[in-house]
Amino acid sequence: MLTQTLAPVRHHGRRLANMIRPGAGGQVGGRLAAGARTGLRVRASALLAGAAVVLSACAAGGSPAVPSPTAGGSTAASPAGGSSAGPSGAAAASGPATKLVVGLGYIPSVQFAQFYLAQEAGYYRDAGLEVTLENKIDPDLVTLIGQGAIDIGLSDGTSVIPAVSQGIPIVYAATIYGSNPSIVFAKESSGIHTAADLKGRKLGIPGKYGSSWIMLQALLRSVGLTPSDLQLVLYPDYGQGVAVQQGAVDAATGFTNNEPVQLQLAGEKVVVLHGDQATPLPGPGLVTSTATLASKAATSSGLVHSVQMEMTYSAGDLTIQISRRS
Repeated sequence: MLTQTLAPVRHHGRRLANMIRPGAGGQVGGRLAAGARTGLRVRASALLAGAAVVLSACAAGGSPAVPSPTAGGSTAASPAGGSSAGPSGAAAASGPATKLVVGLGYIPSVQFAQFYLAQEAGYYRDAGLEVTLENKIDPDLVTLIGQGAIDIGLSDGTSVIPAVSQGIPIVYAATIYGSNPSIVFAKESSGIHTAADLKGRKLGIPGKYGSSWIMLQALLRSVGLTPSDLQLVLYPDYGQGVAVQQGAVDAATGFTNNEPVQLQLAGEKVVVLHGDQATPLPGPGLVTSTATLASKAATSSGLVHSVQMEMTYSAGDLTIQISRRS
């Protein structure tokens, strides 16, 4: 998959910016909240860097072999800015599309760029899919996938094991992040350089759930601390990145290809503490229910293939951009 030759490189940062610019209503598979629109004001270089992180993590973790999407085409309208030609340059065949509801955690943001770009490029359409993207917090997403209300979703790897142990019929179908992207980040000026420096500090976190919460506990335990040794500030609206930038908290949890990149683009020097320094945790991947896997195996494979192709495309775009600058 990593060496697959695809069509000529496109400018992904510009295409995503056109899809999500605040002045255009901020539509990316659903209306963006004001905070999400602010968080998505990133330059193309940041988007490409994030895409490369995703791809390199995918290569490190190794995804299952995915067959090419079955031919089928779609009658669905092309995504905004997309062409009628697919990755090979051939127009999609006519015929009814298979509807697939895809769940993404968190809120619409740059860390899901490969899903948005695959839709905008027409990859889903060319695989015979009509994809609807929905955002849910991870605990709700896992439950909805198990119930069949969502066909397939990007879920924390750390959520799969406890969910299965509780009888939720889900399976981990494909690796997207080969290593866990959850991190703790802070401004360099905060004086925080190691996990031990977090003692007594204010730390922003969306809530006591999900991979960020598990990562934080593992990171703290590695230096003999617990969450009670910190002042936790909850940001259920995921505003902890802005809180760090404005000095409301000393540090926060986030994704390695999201909040730290945005702070750097704002001119801040950033310290990043990786949870994997304490213990390796499974990264987020595509999760589906056993029932959906049985009934929609081909279409689920088409989705996975489309997303992986976009990730390969993004990494190739980044390589060319770096080559031009060097």
